[in-house]
Amino acid sequence: MLLSVNADCYTIWGYRREILLSLKSQKAPEEIKDLFAAELKFLEGILQHWPKSYWVWFQRQWVAEHHEIDFAHELVLCSLMHKADSRNFHCWNYRRFAAAKAKATAESELAITMSLIENDPSNYSAWHYRSILLPRKFSDAPDELSAAISEEFDLIKQAIWTDPSDQSAWLYHHWLVGVRKRTDKAQLMETIEQELGSCDELLAEEPNSRWAILTKALLNLEKGDFDSDALSSDLKKLQELDPLHKNYYESLLHRVNHTAV
Repeated sequence: MLLSVNADCYTIWGYRREILLSLKSQKAPEEIKDLFAAELKFLEGILQHWPKSYWVWFQRQWVAEHHEIDFAHELVLCSLMHKADSRNFHCWNYRRFAAAKAKATAESELAITMSLIENDPSNYSAWHYRSILLPRKFSDAPDELSAAISEEFDLIKQAIWTDPSDQSAWLYHHWLVGVRKRTDKAQLMETIEQELGSCDELLAEEPNSRWAILTKALLNLEKGDFDSDALSSDLKKLQELDPLHKNYYESLLHRVNHTAV
């Protein structure tokens, strides 16, 4: 079959959908159930060889939208796919769709992300999903969200120390600071001081950690009360460590100079 050789042949997928809809209009309910069950099984086989094909995942979602399926099974399928490739963003997108249809709780999905992060702390997709789930879980409980964010800072510290050069954890750290700023300004300065201390602690062991130096600089700029000479020195060091982003660090230097005036 052509799709087994090239799953990205979107024209054939389009024809396949037209055929399925035509057959659906002609068959009895039990036959329709078998028809779509066979399509899902076919797609699972294709996914084993084409796990990152946009069109295969699109076809599976199309089936889910045109026929009643077991979304709990879909979440199990996603978990199996995560084991093969935990960063497959097609699978993550489909998981969010399936989780919503299955009415999966934020708590259960957070547990999935934790399992994946424990296996691979650099799993950016899992960190990103946490950034979606946490605000959803505590949408009506700001105090509980604040407490959860504090726990996330402890969690992300472990990931950062595991691999200080991995950007996934640092980007999530940046998100956490942003959430604290938006939702709990009373604790913002305390959080900044705490995280500056964590950066200094790491830099004592890894003095050339680019992400630690950058995070320290951004925290100081957010704080507003900083040693401009020390901060300028850090940014100039970043320009040497990371020349590809030299202009970005130069823009931060301008901010430092403007603030110091």
